[in-house]
Amino acid sequence: MTNAFYAVRLKVGGVGGLAEIGETAVLNVPKLPDRLLRQVESFFVTVYHEHESEAVVLLFCNPATKEWRIEVPPQEVQGLHVKYDTSRLPDPPAGFQRFGSIHSHAGIKAFHSGTDDSGAAGVQRPLHFRPFPGGS
Repeated sequence: MTNAFYAVRLKVGGVGGLAEIGETAVLNVPKLPDRLLRQVESFFVTVYHEHESEAVVLLFCNPATKEWRIEVPPQEVQGLHVKYDTSRLPDPPAGFQRFGSIHSHAGIKAFHSGTDDSGAAGVQRPLHFRPFPGGS
């Protein structure tokens, strides 16, 4: 599978008569800038201090210019839950595409929850971010 962000080759079982291929994944995007990650961290810390809750930030990338942007969608936060309506999100800025999301896990360690694994949050396999002392 190939798109503007990555190229992936996966082994598929159950197909006979084909030669083995190696699995590969190649990202075609730059690293997230430190400045952007610090903005996200600041937002998550503020939400945690005010609500003791998770929060989410959406990531956008412009494949042509290799630029990143973030957007904080309207969201309801409470404890270990954050809700936002993916069907009501505005279109990405001109030239940008949605890449994924970063969400905090408030005061617990990062892991893929059932919501994350099912894609129910609207983004498959988001990044987890825990910007608190002793976090991972």
